[in-house]
Amino acid sequence: MKTQDSIKFFGIFAVALVALTVGLVAVMGGMLTLPSPATGAIVQQQQTSEELAGAMTEIADASVCDENGRGEIRAAIYNPLNESASEYISATARLYEVVGNEEVYKGPVTLATTGLPAIGSGTTITCFDNSKNLKSYALYVPASDGNHISAKYEFQAGLDVVIDEPVPQQGGLSGKTYDNDAKGYLYEDTETSAGGWAASASTFYSTTGNSTGDSTGTTVGTSGDFDYTLTVYTAGATDVQFTDKSLMIGIDRQDKTDWQELAVGIEGTTVNIESLTCPSKISGDAYDDCYEITKGGAPLIIGSGQEKRDVSIEGNAKSGVNPTDDVKVGFFTKGYYKETAKAGMKLGYNKDDTSDTYVYTAQYFSYAFNDS
Repeated sequence: MKTQDSIKFFGIFAVALVALTVGLVAVMGGMLTLPSPATGAIVQQQQTSEELAGAMTEIADASVCDENGRGEIRAAIYNPLNESASEYISATARLYEVVGNEEVYKGPVTLATTGLPAIGSGTTITCFDNSKNLKSYALYVPASDGNHISAKYEFQAGLDVVIDEPVPQQGGLSGKTYDNDAKGYLYEDTETSAGGWAASASTFYSTTGNSTGDSTGTTVGTSGDFDYTLTVYTAGATDVQFTDKSLMIGIDRQDKTDWQELAVGIEGTTVNIESLTCPSKISGDAYDDCYEITKGGAPLIIGSGQEKRDVSIEGNAKSGVNPTDDVKVGFFTKGYYKETAKAGMKLGYNKDDTSDTYVYTAQYFSYAFNDS
């Protein structure tokens, strides 16, 4: 009898506990508090007693987006290199729904200098596909030559997806060159005093004169060599960088028969230099040797301040040859761009238009040599 009484007691207790739980839910209006998978925020979701008896997947779905299965994305990008002020960047991003291995263009997303839009003022997205699976999206910020680098963000749909990310401003390079053998700076085209910063596309001559005073440039000499250090950075701005998704240095030998060897190096013990076949666009612009430069597995950044870079350029003439042709050193970086004939996005040094236009303007410096 005691065993049966115990069973009855626990049975009555269990029923009472269930009734109390249902009663509490009813008194509280059926409110459940669930973590949002998309934002990590706490979302309060009203549920009826009948809905509470439904599948857990239905409760999870309801917590992700609104009752119509929709959410929004609020996006902004800012320049992390600006240390004196908050600097949001104006751009038009491109939103794609990821379907298997394909990205389907959904429309533009406006990024404003005022920062994140208010809740309810973002871009509407749908949360679920026909099979009730949570949708995935990708947001691209296309490269803007001379304005900002490119970016890609991947995310799942949610009630309020916030993308507030750093995207550095982008700009071209300036440089100056030191002759390690002659122990002095080279004169650029029009310099009256050697050692100033020269813009991309400039030519360096010798330690004794510019294009007027020493129009033929440095004399390497028969079977001779040269040893230069080219220092590059983004002159004129403290909050700009050149590098986007890669950094490649190219060497144009002009006359391959002049040189036994032309090599580049870059300062830093953790910097990796990998010799690669030049991409078709860069090769088509007469560059013979290409090197991809990384640091810690990421593209080496060339910028301002501490991101100035010293690039060593060394050349050895072939036996019996006194080189007379210029040598050119080019800098290239990849970025995301919109396909010309389609709505998709690509990553490259140049676009797929009929001119193979560079995504970012190639930066280069030339060196004049003579046989006197």
